[in-house]
Amino acid sequence: MNLPRVILVLIDASSSPVANAAATVVSTLLGIEKSWLQTPGSEGKVKYPKQSVLILSTEQISRLAELRWHGFDGAVLVLGSESFEALGAKHPILLWGQGSHDVCTYAGKLPDLLQKVAELVPMEPENLKMLQKELKAANQWFQRRVIPCLRKLEKMPQNGAWDAKALASLATIIEQLRAHTPVACHAVVEVGGYSAQIQQHFQILLEQMSQADTCDRTQIVLLREVFAKWRDLVVKAGEGLRAFS
Repeated sequence: MNLPRVILVLIDASSSPVANAAATVVSTLLGIEKSWLQTPGSEGKVKYPKQSVLILSTEQISRLAELRWHGFDGAVLVLGSESFEALGAKHPILLWGQGSHDVCTYAGKLPDLLQKVAELVPMEPENLKMLQKELKAANQWFQRRVIPCLRKLEKMPQNGAWDAKALASLATIIEQLRAHTPVACHAVVEVGGYSAQIQQHFQILLEQMSQADTCDRTQIVLLREVFAKWRDLVVKAGEGLRAFS
């Protein structure tokens, strides 16, 4: 059994005292270096330590997709109150890479924590590439389905009503988003000076457009903004994996 070389914890706005404390204990008892890991920014390629285990709280799982997207191949141990099966159902990204992700419940004992850290293995390069491809899928689907629909609506004459077929296509897209990315669709965002869940923004705009006698270009601008916020949330969190490929 090969121990990891480095125990990692996130150091950013999502920093978790619980994850930090667990990493300190593991580092001390196993004689492994502990290091801080920042989520990647927009600048350049990030270099990650090899043979590492990243300890996360359940609230930090949403940061994992961004790390994987930028090439982080280390193992991940999540601390929480739910089982691996339960968390995997909510966060499919944890199901990628055999033996690369696990969960240690708060009710577990210290030997369990140490054993899980020792048994975790990094992601295989091919598995990481496949995951990165899936993380691209939502944005590609956005370009393939959403953008053409919005462009078609933009071509509607200013003095006429919105095209019923185009609105039906828009409604179908929104229903797909709600089905495959419920977390993002329930997120509260501000659009046009109004704060509401993303799905509520969609519903309000769709109803307004369906009932309007003439096209209001402002509604397209707002729609684009809501879709952009949805896309950013989904791509960053990795929600809806395999739903858009």
